[in-house]
Amino acid sequence: MEPMVIIASQVAQKVGYEILRAHQNRHRIELMVESKGLDGLVTQIDRYAEELTIKLLKESYPNHSYLGEEFGLQEGKGNDKDWCWIIDPLDGTQNFVHGVPHFCVSIAVQKNGITEHGVVYDPVRDELFTASRGQGARFNQRRLQVSERTTIAGGLFTTGHPYERIIDGKKVSFASQHFQSLQVICENGGQVRRLGSAALDLCYVAAGRFDGYFEMSIKPWDIAAGELIVNEAHGTVVSRTGENNAISLGSIFACNPKLLKPLMQLVIPTWQGVFNS
Repeated sequence: MEPMVIIASQVAQKVGYEILRAHQNRHRIELMVESKGLDGLVTQIDRYAEELTIKLLKESYPNHSYLGEEFGLQEGKGNDKDWCWIIDPLDGTQNFVHGVPHFCVSIAVQKNGITEHGVVYDPVRDELFTASRGQGARFNQRRLQVSERTTIAGGLFTTGHPYERIIDGKKVSFASQHFQSLQVICENGGQVRRLGSAALDLCYVAAGRFDGYFEMSIKPWDIAAGELIVNEAHGTVVSRTGENNAISLGSIFACNPKLLKPLMQLVIPTWQGVFNS
């Protein structure tokens, strides 16, 4: 295992322990839940976990750059600033707030915009997913492999519900297009789950637990680690255009290569009007 993966795994497990302890004692502590408007909820645990993650990583990589969901970009120094850690230390905040035991720590590191290593840790189940570019993906040290399904029928898929957007000063919902995409999957013999953590959704695809994952609107910190883990498990991850730019474009499809075309051919038409507004 690469040194960066070892360090990131240790950090993820330490932070995950703190989050799990807060989850187990959620009725005794003040979560201080706040709304981020169209971007959902944030708690004091989100902020604390992000600060702790960056603090621990900086002990080994003080001059690297850091991008987090709550505090944005902290640019590094010198040549090391080309390394950027992309962090979501509590992916699944809605679940956490409501006491649903499904959330994780997601840590990725990029060099010049290319993801080199990814770590996702589920503290509830003590499951650690890791990957390094060109070296495969692992789950608790076992090799990962995406499913071999080639048809929608009989498949199990996962997704995330899109948040509303502000367009021309007005709040716009794409719920109808989103639920139409779920309908066509079901009408073609598939089933869909919504678990509430994009990072774990991707890891479950990598592990073959889900056959595919798709979402019309997603943030870089949600998918940076999971994208690499799927790719290194012999899967494929693309945006709605079919290109390898899901992180920058903000829409995503993840599955094995043979399932990609039938999945996109069903889902993309249902998203009509979402991306030309």
